[in-house]
Amino acid sequence: MNLSAERIAQATQGVVLRGPADTAFTSVSTDSRTAAPGDLFVALAGERFDGHDYVADAVSRGCRGAVVRRDRGIDLNDRDVVLIGVDDTTEALTRWARETRHSIAVPVVGITGSNGKTTTKEFAAAILGTDTLKAEASFNNVLGVSRTLLRFEPHHRYVVLELGTNHPGEIASLVDLATPDVGVLLNVTASHTEFFGDEKGVLREKSELPLATDRSILNADDPLVAALVPRCRHPLTFGSSTGADVRGTDITLDSQAIPSFELSILGGSPMRVQLSTPGSHNVSNALAAAAIGTLMNVDADAICARLRDARPPKMRMERVEVRGVVVYNDAYNANPASVRAAWAFMRALGASGRKWIVLGEMLELGEESPSLHERVASELTPDACDVFVPMGPHADAMAQAAHGSRIHAILRCSSSEDVASAIQDGTEPGDVVLLKASRGVKLESILQSLTAQER
Repeated sequence: MNLSAERIAQATQGVVLRGPADTAFTSVSTDSRTAAPGDLFVALAGERFDGHDYVADAVSRGCRGAVVRRDRGIDLNDRDVVLIGVDDTTEALTRWARETRHSIAVPVVGITGSNGKTTTKEFAAAILGTDTLKAEASFNNVLGVSRTLLRFEPHHRYVVLELGTNHPGEIASLVDLATPDVGVLLNVTASHTEFFGDEKGVLREKSELPLATDRSILNADDPLVAALVPRCRHPLTFGSSTGADVRGTDITLDSQAIPSFELSILGGSPMRVQLSTPGSHNVSNALAAAAIGTLMNVDADAICARLRDARPPKMRMERVEVRGVVVYNDAYNANPASVRAAWAFMRALGASGRKWIVLGEMLELGEESPSLHERVASELTPDACDVFVPMGPHADAMAQAAHGSRIHAILRCSSSEDVASAIQDGTEPGDVVLLKASRGVKLESILQSLTAQER
């Protein structure tokens, strides 16, 4: 990005309120804490914050200017910076991103699904190569997609986006913004059912992506997703099912639950793929990424080699060792399907010591939330868990449900600090700890406490 204030004002339907109109900006920031020299700071306003309060802070970090509401007074102590005034900063950002998207001539891939979006994005970017623009972290809402599109540079050959949702209509809105050339639907499970009602409601929302794109990639192993194949234009399927275009078979796990499998692409000879990311559920994510690579004409041998080198994103089965205890931080997302995948991972994992599982709340499940928490806890087995630590408003019900599963020990802790203390005092080298919860629970604070204690 190298655009002048005048050009950005045109794209945002704003006006340069102060400063030289020919001032150029190298990138966009919406967080003053991470703003860098040369950035243009966009002062977004939300329910819990107002970016206008941090314009001066962004400028002190080197930002050359800011996009602000034209009716807001901003005191910059006469510093030589540019202000671009708009009616609404969020609308200005998305308007600018939409214009940028119209100038992008390389393939844009959109990925959605109840689970696995970020991991699949990382796998796909590894397959497509370093000239791929990918969403940072899990930037999958309108602001995150907008920020990703605004990072496009002439050297990029592909764009890989995540499209997330927790309210009806969000996927359609994101499709309108990003206009992907390829729509990938990974799976449909009971997630965000507080807003969608049931899995069919989730399907209606998620299907907006593949139904809107010229090329679609669909999970042949998910019956709800597979039923969309006849309705999509030029579909490509992935999975272990017979007839999948990109197929994975003969899945095995090593002692660290890291999978390998036979990959067949469009009926070609199978090739053995070894992943670096633990968990058998990541085979499906790898197959989806391989399908993306196939559509982009990446050689099959290169797909296999690059999948082997791909690494998981932060807080997705992220492995950290603390004083000889291995902690798997899988605390970015949780719904019943992803929790069951975590149970399968723990069953397959070899450990010389005990296996601990800390399960926090699965959010946004609506009226069925209590029963769903009880159900996943009841499915725990002694080969997956020696010590179970349920947390949150459903902790009592989960403890009771797990009690019937013959788990060796069930601990009740009232806070993350108590859990960290219990792990520190109760574990020994060789033990394994899994942290699993929805993002809003911030269960990673337990790992932060453990690593701080180590120092």
